[in-house]
Amino acid sequence: MQEIADSFATAGYRKIDRGIDLVVSRSDIKLNFVTGLDKFLKKYDLAADPIEKIDFKKPPIAPNDELKSHSLKTVCYDFDDEGKNLVTGGRDGAILIRNLKDLSDQPREIKAHGVSTHGTTAICMSKSHSVIYSAGGDGSILITNIGNNSLPNQPIPYIKPEDDPLDALETLVALPVSEIQLFKDIMIENFNQAQ
Repeated sequence: MQEIADSFATAGYRKIDRGIDLVVSRSDIKLNFVTGLDKFLKKYDLAADPIEKIDFKKPPIAPNDELKSHSLKTVCYDFDDEGKNLVTGGRDGAILIRNLKDLSDQPREIKAHGVSTHGTTAICMSKSHSVIYSAGGDGSILITNIGNNSLPNQPIPYIKPEDDPLDALETLVALPVSEIQLFKDIMIENFNQAQ
């Protein structure tokens, strides 16, 4: 992992709220949100001061904006490529689509997954279509078209690059069962050799 220079590392959030469990951040458009038990999506500015210069005895800064989020818990999020929309999924089974240009707009809500199975557990926006992929706790995967364009009727072919890592799967499949080792066993073996 590449180290981050101290001049670049700044505290982007230091408000003390009970039950914060999700940080939503995108540095290229300078957005930071946090959410937790209070069910609000709170927007903060990136701090300008380095961490060592922050006086933690002072009261924390107030959020720039507080937006009502999911009625239960917000569990996952994604941004579109342009940074115009934020999509969140929650335990209530809903998907909320927010226009980041005007956060005061009411978010578009899509009822997607069942509450009894922990609602929406994963979410992803397509990079090539106006589509949201979401997964639910019951194992369902939904593809939701949010644009005006229709989805293609035929599958889009995948053009495999020459250095595709999927080529390694062919050699893995051909491996005899007797040669397959559990990762745990490999780690124990490496640890014992290091001793």
